[in-house]
Amino acid sequence: ARRHPKLISTSAVAAVLLAMLVPISWMAVQSRRDKERLSVLANYREFSAQSDEVLSAVMADPDRQSEANISKATAVLNRYGVLTNEGIDRMLSCQYAFGLVPIREEIRRQILQVAILEASRLSTLRLANPEAAKDFTRLDQLISAADMIDEETEYRANLFLKAKRAQLAGENSTSAAIVDKARSIEAVSDSDIYLEAVRLITEFRTDEALALLTSLADRGSVPTTLRWPLLGEAQFHDGRFDDAKISFTKSIERAPHSAALYVKRGRCHFELMEGDSAIRDYKKAIELKPDDRRAWAQLGMIYHNRRQYDDALHCYEQVLKYFPERLWPRIQRAKILRKLGKSDAADVEFETVMSADCDDEWELVERAKALRELAPEAALKDLEKASQLKPDQPFFLQERAELLAFHLGRHQESIELFTEVIDKQPNNESARIDRGLSHVRLGNIESALEDAKAAMTGDNAPRNIYQAACLHALIDRKPNQQRAVTLLAAALRKGYDAENLRGDPDLQSLHHREDFTAIVEVFEIGERFGRRPQKRPNR
Repeated sequence: ARRHPKLISTSAVAAVLLAMLVPISWMAVQSRRDKERLSVLANYREFSAQSDEVLSAVMADPDRQSEANISKATAVLNRYGVLTNEGIDRMLSCQYAFGLVPIREEIRRQILQVAILEASRLSTLRLANPEAAKDFTRLDQLISAADMIDEETEYRANLFLKAKRAQLAGENSTSAAIVDKARSIEAVSDSDIYLEAVRLITEFRTDEALALLTSLADRGSVPTTLRWPLLGEAQFHDGRFDDAKISFTKSIERAPHSAALYVKRGRCHFELMEGDSAIRDYKKAIELKPDDRRAWAQLGMIYHNRRQYDDALHCYEQVLKYFPERLWPRIQRAKILRKLGKSDAADVEFETVMSADCDDEWELVERAKALRELAPEAALKDLEKASQLKPDQPFFLQERAELLAFHLGRHQESIELFTEVIDKQPNNESARIDRGLSHVRLGNIESALEDAKAAMTGDNAPRNIYQAACLHALIDRKPNQQRAVTLLAAALRKGYDAENLRGDPDLQSLHHREDFTAIVEVFEIGERFGRRPQKRPNR
């Protein structure tokens, strides 16, 4: 049967129109998808920039594991949804669409870096507040998010984090098994190398972290805003102050409004006896952050050492203005008042300091230093409490060891503590030379000389060289006495501030030597003419 011509033409037109509409609809759908992907890409780039900025500031802060810092970094992760499965999938969708391979690695690195700091915070909190240290909510959320990014692969950083979580929960056998597994996996990618360095720094293994961060120097995979502050920190703790100064300068170029970075570079200048440059950096930090107590405190120390007492008092008063509970500036202020002949006012300050309840480990150390001459047993109690608050930090062990050795004469106990410090920090020359001094006082001459030899390899701090001179002077042998004189000259030439060369009992065996007398006379002439070297700041 013949079809009606109108029906044929209508069908044909419909078919043609349908053929035209299909590609138009497909193009509309594709355009909508492209817009969504571009939106996700823009969101990812915004997240990456903000997270890097926050983490750079956090890593530049000596209190990087503080609740405030970790909350700030976690807030960025939450804001961009990368702690949920949906948010991660959405963020990763542009990786495949635009061929951006690093997205997965970068998000994992951002999450794990915050998680490592959170685990370290909880570890520190265990003794101060055991109940609060059992709140694993945030740590578990971060670990879970890191696992969601790549559920099929086991990474070294993820496993070490899970081992730490188990340890914090008291599951020591589980933790040990996970650690063994983590050690069997090599950190291959740049992100994993960087995360390994972050973990080592939280464990105060700065020499190992330094080697890893240095290996990333010529690669662009980890943002320099993150790497430079961490590298500078590791170099500073390794005593490489020139290198640390360069790293902090690079950090400042990328984060010019960070007061913490100026304080850190200022400390490098201080260690390098560049007092005027240190003052400029501390003043810049105060300009950026007027309540920065570290900048005010370090600036006060410089003026104090230069005997500019009015300027020093002003700096210490600024610290107390913003942080009235701090003990350290009161101790320094009392010292100045005593030098100015205001003994009654100084006594009032000291009494306030000594009677105060204190749960801050650094304040406890400063009070112990003020007490160690008059009441070394009381100072030891403060240092023991500081060690309990920060059990993972070798610094506090070393402070206890020094007190036992130099003020209580308990050398065997000090040797045991110095050994713990050296086990944690094999390149710690000051701990090694001080252990050598304790050995020599106990008559362990060979052990003392081994420590002295190990401590004096390479460049060294003036204080360590002076201690090595004392060690050799205590050995009743002519070659050692000659070595002692050579080291003493080197320490003074490098700027060691020897307060009483003639009265130091460790150097008594050198008094008959003409070369020793000549060194002392030259040093004393320099002091009389005001060329007094600045004291090194507290470690």
